Amino acid sequence: MSTVKKNIDEYKRIRNLEQSNKKYYEKNDGTAAAPHTICLSVNNNCFMKCKMCDIGQSNADKNTDIEDNFFSSRYKRNGKYQEFPLDRAKSLVDELHELRPIIKTNFVEPLIYKKIQELAEYVKSKGLPYYTITNGWLLEKNANWLVEAGTDLIRVSLDGPEDIHDRIRGVKGSFKRTVAGLWELIEKKQKLGVDKPILGVCYTISDENYASIVDFMEYLKNTGLFNHIYLNINHLQFTTQWEVDATRSENQIFNNFKKCSIDRINLKKIDIKALEQEIATLNAHFDPEQYHYYFTPYLKRNDLNVYYDHDARMFPGTPCYLPWYTAQIDLTGEVGIYGHCLLPSFGNIMNKSFLDVWNSEKARTLRLTLKKNKSFTGCNRCIGTLYPLRGRE
Repeated sequence: MSTVKKNIDEYKRIRNLEQSNKKYYEKNDGTAAAPHTICLSVNNNCFMKCKMCDIGQSNADKNTDIEDNFFSSRYKRNGKYQEFPLDRAKSLVDELHELRPIIKTNFVEPLIYKKIQELAEYVKSKGLPYYTITNGWLLEKNANWLVEAGTDLIRVSLDGPEDIHDRIRGVKGSFKRTVAGLWELIEKKQKLGVDKPILGVCYTISDENYASIVDFMEYLKNTGLFNHIYLNINHLQFTTQWEVDATRSENQIFNNFKKCSIDRINLKKIDIKALEQEIATLNAHFDPEQYHYYFTPYLKRNDLNVYYDHDARMFPGTPCYLPWYTAQIDLTGEVGIYGHCLLPSFGNIMNKSFLDVWNSEKARTLRLTLKKNKSFTGCNRCIGTLYPLRGRE
């Protein structure tokens, strides 16, 4: 099966699960079916210095305190390295394996987690899909077991041609190491004659690389890498101070809501017309039947100006269904929705079962609050409220 076909099939499978879960949105009690994906924050450190990331900027500038200032304080380090307890991760899998959710390790850098292989193998031993997201630095070292364990999907970050990527990520050599890791995975898959893991690359648009998308695609094509991966071109999600202030005034549950750190990038420098031309060139030269790539979120030409206008509000009143679809468990066991979601925790699984927390009184109340309002100012640019834009073409 081709890489394009396999990834599209997986995408359709998840969308079908979402349609099933969405039926609960119509109920009036705030309950939800078990999420189709459960994301785990397995540790609290990443050594990259990414310009568009709160944690990366904390690494780059030791005077920056993400625990107090920025959105990613939910992944706070408390001055020392910490990991999610493996025993609780395994018992979580035991609780939910009959419901067959995807288990995804996605924060902060999963391949640093000392027990990552044991966790992945346990997830697969219970018959569940296992996904992971990584910056790619340790990918080559872990490639063999990732394939042998039956990992279903691996997504890595590559933000442009080599020099641009390394500058954005703040670590020289990171591009080469990530690419080497991808090729190691490909060779291992070919040696074993297996289709998995599906391999994805995430390219996050910033002022550094918005004019290099086509160059990057040409690199993937010319090296043959595009024959083995899909590409997600991601518009950076960010929250500004005015959005924080407006959201706090809308409901007291958002009193701890914080902005994102975007001080070291300048999205206002993005030439929207040049970005439009880049996308047009991309679509003209890369047949989507042959190359699997897509944008998150999917924006039409007129949307780009609004998305990158720091003072604009996109599609107010758009409903969000994510609290009925997916869950994010942070390092301490707090259950949220999504890495960028502003909703408070539903509760903690360290002394309760996941499903008890997932449909707790607090969870039901928060879902109903969101449903009543459809979305809040702080939901601006979040994939949750922009989900309906998929397939508008």
